[in-house]
Amino acid sequence: MVTKYLLVWFLLAIVAIATGTVRQVTYGKYVSDLIAHQVSTVTAILASGVLVWYVNCTWPIESSTQATQIGAMWLMLTIAFEFGFGHYAAGHTWAHLLADYNLLKGRVWSLFLAWVAVLPVVVFWLASCVADSTPSLGPEPCSTMWLQLVEEHVSTGDSEGHGPDLGSSEWRSVVEFKLGVRGDPIVPDRATSDWCYFVDRRLAANPVGRD
Repeated sequence: MVTKYLLVWFLLAIVAIATGTVRQVTYGKYVSDLIAHQVSTVTAILASGVLVWYVNCTWPIESSTQATQIGAMWLMLTIAFEFGFGHYAAGHTWAHLLADYNLLKGRVWSLFLAWVAVLPVVVFWLASCVADSTPSLGPEPCSTMWLQLVEEHVSTGDSEGHGPDLGSSEWRSVVEFKLGVRGDPIVPDRATSDWCYFVDRRLAANPVGRD
């Protein structure tokens, strides 16, 4: 999933370039450079938000941890592109590039960088709120009652009733195997609550644990 969202960063780069181009050929000719810069930044923030929301519909971010990793990756790539391309390809001085980050002078491009970093987390939590209306197993994920209900669905024990301790790492590994997702990078860490929510969504969508 993180690899797929590496590709999404290139779409974000296109959005940023496009908003800058629109600024130069349209309203940038009629307003001050500072206002044009601010409008372009807000436009880039809104456009990137819409883009990532729709991408998430196709490639859902599976956990808050994954969302944080994606945001950190996007931030590093954006900074590298901004200064690498801006200085070595476009020929701007370091002072010129840094000027766009001076909030005291109304230069707000740093807000876009901050937005890029938190955008995956924002989209993940907004999508989670929307998903609250979708079916779930019922009990609070990770609770004892929930663990027992998951066991009823996937049955990790053998024919004689022997199996791993409920909620243990071994038990969670078997649950992943039963769901057909063990080893899949989309699965959150077994020691986190994100793992329980992931399994809850899977089982609520398909109670027998098969895709």
